[in-house]
Amino acid sequence: MIRYICFSVILLDILAKIVLPVKTRPPKIIFALRFVTSFIYIFTNIELLYTNIFLCILAFIIGYLTYILSCFIVGTKFNKYNLLFINIWKFKGNLKKKYRIEYSKNILKAFLEEIVYRGILQTILGELLNSQIIAAINVTILFVMMHNLKKMALVQILDLIAFSVIISAIYGAFSDLTMVSIIHITRNWYIINQKYSDYFMEEKRKEKILKIIRRNNHDQSTQI
Repeated sequence: MIRYICFSVILLDILAKIVLPVKTRPPKIIFALRFVTSFIYIFTNIELLYTNIFLCILAFIIGYLTYILSCFIVGTKFNKYNLLFINIWKFKGNLKKKYRIEYSKNILKAFLEEIVYRGILQTILGELLNSQIIAAINVTILFVMMHNLKKMALVQILDLIAFSVIISAIYGAFSDLTMVSIIHITRNWYIINQKYSDYFMEEKRKEKILKIIRRNNHDQSTQI
C-alpha cells in the first residue's frame, strides 16, 4: 500500500512540474515532499539497494563510459587533465569550496533522481504495465521533460535521452538501485570535474600570461 501511495505522490508531483507554471510551485516544499516520499519508499523497499562489489565496479566503469558518450554527443573538448582529473587535488580557495558544494549536491540529487525515476516509477510502472520496456520508455520521457529543455541545446537533449535509455535498460536488467545510482553519480562527477578542471586550466593560463608580462617588464626595467 505504501509503495503505491509513494508512486502516486511522485507521479502527481512530476506531472504538476511539467504542466504548471514555475511560480505556482513552491520549490522548497516540493523538494521536501519528494525527498521524504522517496526515502519512505526506500525504507520500505530496502531490497532495491542490495548489490555486490562486482556490480559496483561495473557501475563505475559504465558511469565513466556514459560520460565519454556524453562528451562525444555534446562535442566537449578534452584538456590533458580531463581523463584522470588530477587537477581537482590542486583546487584552492573559492574554486575548491564551489567544487565541494556542487559535488555534494550532485550526490544527493543523482541518488534522489534514481530513487524517483528508477526505484519508484520504473519499478511500479513495470508491474502495472507488465512490461519493463514500456515502463523504461515512459520513465525516459518523464525524466527528460523534468529538465529545463528551453535552456538546453538539441545535442544536450539527445545526450539526456541517451543516458536515460541506457540507465533505464540497466535497471530493467539488474533491478539494482545502488548500481544505477553509482552510474549516475559517476557520470555527473566526471562532468563536474571537467568543468572545474577547465576553470583551473584557465586560471593557470592567466597566471602564466601574467608571469610572462612581469618577466618582460622586469627585463625592460633592467635594460634601462
